[in-house]
Amino acid sequence: NFSTAENGRVHLYEMVKTASTRIAAYINDEVRPKSVTFIMHWCLPRLGDTLALDEAILFMTAYRFDSYEWSARMYRDLTISNIDECSVDLTIEPVGTAEREHPIAEFCKFLFQIIENDRLFSFTQNPRRECDIDSISEEVYAMKNTNAINQKVIYSISHETKFWKRLNEIFNNRSLNGRRIILTIMMRFAIGDFESNFHRFSSTSTTIHQNEYWCQAVENAHRDYKLICVDGELATSKYLLFLSSPHFRRRFHDEDNQSSECHLEFMCAAVKQILIFVYTEAFTLDTIHINYPYIRQLIAFGKYFHFTYLVDLKNRIETQLCAHLYNHISEPKIIVDFLLLASNLDFPQLKRHCISGIVSQYYLAFKRKYNFNTENFNDREMFNVLNRGESIFSPSLIQKIDINYKLTKKINIVYNY
Repeated sequence: NFSTAENGRVHLYEMVKTASTRIAAYINDEVRPKSVTFIMHWCLPRLGDTLALDEAILFMTAYRFDSYEWSARMYRDLTISNIDECSVDLTIEPVGTAEREHPIAEFCKFLFQIIENDRLFSFTQNPRRECDIDSISEEVYAMKNTNAINQKVIYSISHETKFWKRLNEIFNNRSLNGRRIILTIMMRFAIGDFESNFHRFSSTSTTIHQNEYWCQAVENAHRDYKLICVDGELATSKYLLFLSSPHFRRRFHDEDNQSSECHLEFMCAAVKQILIFVYTEAFTLDTIHINYPYIRQLIAFGKYFHFTYLVDLKNRIETQLCAHLYNHISEPKIIVDFLLLASNLDFPQLKRHCISGIVSQYYLAFKRKYNFNTENFNDREMFNVLNRGESIFSPSLIQKIDINYKLTKKINIVYNY
C-alpha cells in the first residue's frame, strides 16, 4: 500500500527530526537530565551449608568530576536466639570523610536473582521446582535510616517486606547449595543534588569587587614601610601590617629592629596579591600564575597573617584552580600537573576532581603515557613521582586512580530526563 509506506516514511522522518532536535538541544545545554540512576550488579559467592554470612562490596557513583564511595553489606543478624535460623540483613551506607556529605538518593532499590552454573537460570516454567517461593526474583525499595552516631543516611530493607522473607528462605533452603545470587542495586539521585559539589566550578570565578572603603583607606594610608622582594619592592602602611599580621606585630615590638623595610624571599606579584586580599578581601588568580612555585609562595606569605586569612585564602585558591581545571579539561597535561599540585599543597577537593577527570576521560591514555616501560624520560620520571606514596602506609596517586577506576567500572549509569 503506497499510502501506508508514505505515512511510514513521514513518521520515520518526524522521528529522526525530533531525535536530531533533542540531540542538538542537549549539546546546547537546552535539555538537561533531571536525575541520574546508578545500577550495580553484585554476584555473591556460591551458597553453602554454612550459616555464617558476611559479604561486602565497595562501589562508586561517579558523575562528571565528582564521585562518592558506598559500601553494600549482606550479613547474618547474630542477635536472634535460635542458631538454626538465618536472618539476613542488607544495608548500604556511605564511605568517606566526615566533612564531606554524600547526596541522599531519591530512591534505592534492590533486586535479587538466582543463577546456576554462572549463567542466568530461568524458573518461568516451574518456579517451585527448587524452593517453595512464588518467583525466582524479588525486588523492594530500601528504607532510609539516619545513623545516630555519625548522622549518615543508611539504606536497608525492612523485616516486614516480602523481599526480606524470600531472601531468608533462599539462604535457609539446602537444595540451593552451589547456586549463586545476583543482587542488583539501583540508586537514583537528582542531578542538582549530585553535582552540587562541583557545579560551582563550572566557570571561572568572577572578580570580587573591592570594598571602596578599604581601597580608599589603602590609597590614603601612609606608605611608610617597604617590603623588598626578590624581584622588586612594595611600599605599604606599617599600621595596616601591625593590625593584620602577628608576624609583623612581633617584628615591630622588637626594640632592636626599628627599620623601615623588610626583606622577603617572595615574588613581588605574590606579596602584592596577598596584601590586596588581606586589606580588601579581593582575590583573583591570574592564569599566568597558575603554577606550583607561585601558589606555594602565596600560601607561605599568607601564613604571616591571621589564621582566618590563611584558611579563606586556601579555599579561594582551591576554588579557582577547580574552575580552571573544569574549563581546561580537554588538556590531560593540566590535569596531571594539578594532581601533583593538589597532592603537594594539600588540596583534597582539587585532587578528587583530578582523579575523577582522569578516570572518566583519559584513563587508558594516562596508563599508556605514564608507566615504567615508557621510552620518554620525562614521562617515566612523572610516573615515578605519581607512583610514590605520601607515606609508607598510604597508596600512591596511581594506585588511587586505579582503585577509583575499578570501583567506577562496576556501575551502569542511566540518565532520566
